[in-house]
Amino acid sequence: MLGRDQKMIERSELAVNMARKEYYPDVTLNAGYYNMGGMRPMYELRADFKVPIYFWRKQRAGVNEQVSNLSQVRRTYEATDQSLRYQIQDDFLMAQASARLMKLYRQNVVPQGNLALESSLALRNGYCRFPVGASNFTMVLDYEMSYYDEALTMRWR
Repeated sequence: MLGRDQKMIERSELAVNMARKEYYPDVTLNAGYYNMGGMRPMYELRADFKVPIYFWRKQRAGVNEQVSNLSQVRRTYEATDQSLRYQIQDDFLMAQASARLMKLYRQNVVPQGNLALESSLALRNGYCRFPVGASNFTMVLDYEMSYYDEALTMRWR
């Protein structure tokens, strides 16, 4: 994207230079030699001049247009550059946050959930409470799923 915008800047700069050259007169020189068989050879020399007399109308407007186009293209380049920088920074920060969450799940949340599950499944007075054990089991599964979700999102960034 930046390369494309850079080429557009170069193109616009060239267009500004070409528009500024419209202030200068056009000079055309022609020379020719004609052999007409039995007649004497003929030579021709010709010079044409196109002088921009009303340069303040057409040429100045053309230069102003190309300068404004160049300014617009440069601003587009800057906007693209800023957008890409912020997007890269945002992706980097999101990856850092995912890495921290994965570490938190791996080192703290999942082990504590496993301990809560084991303690709820331990027999107390010969029986265990099923609703508490089922709740703790689903909680551990949710934590592990969250861990793997973060791992997948981090992998695709």
